[in-house]
Amino acid sequence: MLSVLLASVALAGNLISNPDFSAGTEGWQITASEFCQREIVNSDRGGKAVKLDLKQIPGAPGWEVQCQQPINSPLKQGQVLELSFWARSITQNRINAFVQGATAPYTDVISREFTLTPEWKSYKISGLANASFPAKQAQAGFHLNFGSGTVELSSVSLEAIDPAPLAKPQSLLTAPKLSDWRTNGSTLTNSAGNLFAKFAVKPGASPWDNLIGVPLDKPIVAGQTVLVSLQMRSKTKSRATVHIEESNPPNAKYVNGPVALTPTWQAFRFAGIVPRSLEAKEGQLTIFLGYESGEVELKDVVVENLGFKPLSSVKQTIQYYASGKRDLSWLAAAEARIEKQRRGPLVVNVVRDGKPLAGAKVQVEMLRHEFRFGTAAPAALINGDDATSTRFKAELKNLFNTVTLENDLKWPDTDANGYDAPDKAIAWLKKNGFKVRGHNGVWGSERNIPAGAWAMKNDVLKERVSDRVEEVVTRYKGQLYLWDVVNEAVTETSLWDRIGWESFGQVFRIAKVTDPTALTAYNDFNITEESQAGTGHKKKAIERVQQLLNQGAPVDIIGIQAHVGTPMTPMPTVFKALDEMAALGPRLEITEYDLGVQDDKVHAEHLTDFLTTCFSHPKMDGFIMWGFWEGAHWRANEGGAMFRRDWTARPTVKAYRDLVFKKWWTNETIATDSNGMAKFRPFYGTHRIKVTFGKVTREFIGDIIPGDAASFRVNWE
Repeated sequence: MLSVLLASVALAGNLISNPDFSAGTEGWQITASEFCQREIVNSDRGGKAVKLDLKQIPGAPGWEVQCQQPINSPLKQGQVLELSFWARSITQNRINAFVQGATAPYTDVISREFTLTPEWKSYKISGLANASFPAKQAQAGFHLNFGSGTVELSSVSLEAIDPAPLAKPQSLLTAPKLSDWRTNGSTLTNSAGNLFAKFAVKPGASPWDNLIGVPLDKPIVAGQTVLVSLQMRSKTKSRATVHIEESNPPNAKYVNGPVALTPTWQAFRFAGIVPRSLEAKEGQLTIFLGYESGEVELKDVVVENLGFKPLSSVKQTIQYYASGKRDLSWLAAAEARIEKQRRGPLVVNVVRDGKPLAGAKVQVEMLRHEFRFGTAAPAALINGDDATSTRFKAELKNLFNTVTLENDLKWPDTDANGYDAPDKAIAWLKKNGFKVRGHNGVWGSERNIPAGAWAMKNDVLKERVSDRVEEVVTRYKGQLYLWDVVNEAVTETSLWDRIGWESFGQVFRIAKVTDPTALTAYNDFNITEESQAGTGHKKKAIERVQQLLNQGAPVDIIGIQAHVGTPMTPMPTVFKALDEMAALGPRLEITEYDLGVQDDKVHAEHLTDFLTTCFSHPKMDGFIMWGFWEGAHWRANEGGAMFRRDWTARPTVKAYRDLVFKKWWTNETIATDSNGMAKFRPFYGTHRIKVTFGKVTREFIGDIIPGDAASFRVNWE
C-alpha cells in the first residue's frame, strides 16, 4: 500500500478546521447552496458527517458546486501535501477532491476525481506543492456538480508531511516478461534478452500511434524523482521518445526523453519528478516510436525511484535539439527577410518659407508595433485589484500589445458563468490600448460544449451551435480584432460528426456576417512540432483548412498553436511548415506558444529562435504566448513560463525584450540634408516623430504600415 511506503510524519498537524463536522459546517463554505442542501448527521462509522443533497446544475462544470475552506496556514513550495477523508454516496456520485489556489486562476496543487461507493470508505491523495501560498491564499475541498444525488463526508484531513527517505533507489520495474509489454502499431520480440520492436508508420500518424509500454509495479510518492536508464540502437536510425506517464487519460507525462538513434548501442538516462502520488500500475514506462517506419532494439531497461533527490543532481542525457545542438545557419536569411518585410520607408521633409530646411534634427521613436505580440490571460487577474493582479497587469502593459482571454469566452465558461468577467476584462484591455482575440466560438466535442447543449437532439443542437456563434460575436461586435471560430477540428470531431460537417463552414459565415470587422480564424496544434509529433497532425490540419475553403468559408487567419516540447524542431523545418500552411491562402498567426523546458538557457534560446523565425515569415501577423507568469500558466510545472511565481524573471524575459523592444524597435535621430529631408526605414507600427530646430521642438504621431511609403511634410515658421 502507498501509505506503507510513505511512512510519513506530519509537520504541522491537520490544516483543516472542523474536520469532523462536530461544529456543523463552521469554517466550511458551500457554494450554490440552493443546489447543495446540507445536514449534519451521525456517521455509521462513529462521529459526525455532513450529508449533502445535490441537484446538478445542467451544463455547469464540476466546480460550480463545492464544499471548501481556506487554509489558514501558509504552504511552502516543495512540500508534500496529503488530503484524506471518509465518504460514501448511496447514489454513487463522483466528486473531485482538491487543494488549489484560492484566487484565479485557481492553480491546482493536488486534485483527483473519485466515484464514491454506497459504503463508507477512506480516500487519500497526495501531491507536491508547486508554489508557495501565504495563509488563506490556498483552499481545500470538494467539487460536487457531477450529478444529482447524495454525498456524505467525514474526517477530512490535510497534512504537510515529511515522507521517509528511501535508503537506496527502488526498482519500479521488476523483470517484466514479454507478455507484460503493451504494443500499439508495432511488434515486439525478445532475442537474447534484448527487446526488438519493429513498426510501420502509417501516413498521417502521430508518434504515440506506434509505441511499446509496460506498467510500473511499485507505487510512487508525490515529489519523488524517477530515473529511466536503458540502452538503445536502431539500424534504421529511427527516433523515439521515452516517457514515464500516468496509465490513464490524459496520460500526464513526468519524464520526457527524446532520442535520435544510431546503429551503435547508446546509453540513455532520463529523470523527472512525479508531482502526485501514484499507486502500483497507475504509472507506466512508454516509448513512442511513430516518427518513421523502422526498428528499435532495447536492453538493460531499468526504472528506479530515487526518492526525494533534486533533479539537478541527477545525470541525464537530454536531447533538447532534434539536430543534436543549436544550429544558427538559418539566422542570416531570417534577418534578411525581417529587414525586407518588417520595415518600410519614411521621409520627413522640413521646409521653411517654402524652401528646404537643412540641419533640423528629426527623431523617430516607436510607440507600438504593427505586428501583434501577445499573451493569453485570465479575466480574473485583469479584473482584480490585489497586489498580484496589479503586477500582472503592469507586465501585460510592459510586454504585450495583444491579449487572448484564456478560458473566459469558451462556450462552457460563458454558459456557466455568464459574461460579466469577460465584459469587464475586455473593457480594461480596450481602454489600455490592447487588441483582443476572441477564443473561441466552437470547440467541437462533447467535453468542450455545455452538457445541456450536448443532450439536445441533433437538429436542435445544430441550431444551438449557430446561435452560440452569433450570440458571442454579436456581444463583442467591433471590440475584438479576431475570432477563433473553430478550435482543433482535427481531433475534436464528435460535434461535427453529429450535426453535419456543413456546419463546420457555416459557423465561419455566421461569424463574418455578424461582425465583418473581425478576422475569422481556424486554430490547431502540432503544426510546427514535427520533431516531437511527426507530420500527421499537420497534414490533417491542412486538410481541414482546405475543407473550409472548399465550402466557401471565410477563413482570414490560420492559427498555429505551437505548444513546443522536446526534441525541438529545427528552425528550417519550422519555416517549411509555415510555408505549407501559408500556401493555403489565409494569413498566419502563432496563437498559443509555450515551451516546457526547465533549463533557463535552452528556454531563452528557443524563444529567440522561434520568434525570429516566425517574425521573418511574410504571412505571419502575430505571435501570442499561452501565458507568461508561472502563477497563471498551464505548463508551470514543466518550466513553461517566462516569470517564476515570485515574479523572478527567467532569461527568456530579457531575450524577448531584446528582440521586441531593442532589435526590432525604432529609435533613430537624423539631421535633414540639403534638401530638407530625413530618410528612415522604421519598423512598421505607430511612431512619435519629433522635429527640432534651434530651441523649438514639434512632434506628431504617425503610422508606418506595409505597402505605404510614408511621407510627412513639416512647415517650419
